[in-house]
Amino acid sequence: MSSRLICSGVRLLYFSWQTINMEYMGMEIRTEEGVYKPSDDSFLSAQMIAECLPFLDEAKSNVIDVGTGSGILGLVAANFMKKGHIIFLDVDENALKLAAENFDLNRKKLNVVARFIKSDLFSKIPKGMKFGMIIFNAPYLRNEKPDEEMEYNPWSGGTTGIEVSVRFLSEAREHLDDKGIIILNASSLGNLEVLAKNIESMGFKIINRKIIHIFFEDIVSLAIASR
Repeated sequence: MSSRLICSGVRLLYFSWQTINMEYMGMEIRTEEGVYKPSDDSFLSAQMIAECLPFLDEAKSNVIDVGTGSGILGLVAANFMKKGHIIFLDVDENALKLAAENFDLNRKKLNVVARFIKSDLFSKIPKGMKFGMIIFNAPYLRNEKPDEEMEYNPWSGGTTGIEVSVRFLSEAREHLDDKGIIILNASSLGNLEVLAKNIESMGFKIINRKIIHIFFEDIVSLAIASR
């Protein structure tokens, strides 16, 4: 784990089997056991955020980080924002608590207003609320058990590895500004061809992609906009 973090431009502040404290893109991040720890997929998304966010209209610079985990991607986005609002969203209370603590660690560096909302994807987001950027480091590992038989698992993308991502995209449509951008991660362990077809059929287009190869898989970060 530590060698992969260092290679990704992370400065380790503290490391143990349970927790990692790190600095990444100017943000201090603390982790906890049971909450998804920033890894290669997180850092790939962060790089995509850094490329895309400066091009968004400042008047529409509200951002939502779906499935925030430690809050790292929302914090990276917040660090690039001159003003605006950001929502850190997760279905897991422990993740939201950690994300809030990490926001407090970096509060003096940031010029945004933050909210922390417990929600299964957009279920608790009011209809008509729009965002200039929607971030989702989606779970993409295949799980043979149907959703109703699964306990909460931040790594499971369903039986095909893309089911959560497809549901996310279907809900994200009504919350994306006309010129907004979705940042979505995926993996070659899931069905990328079917995911691409869903993106197109929902009226989106892929405007940028980043790929890294890790062991036996390709991790892909997609920048998606409305057609």
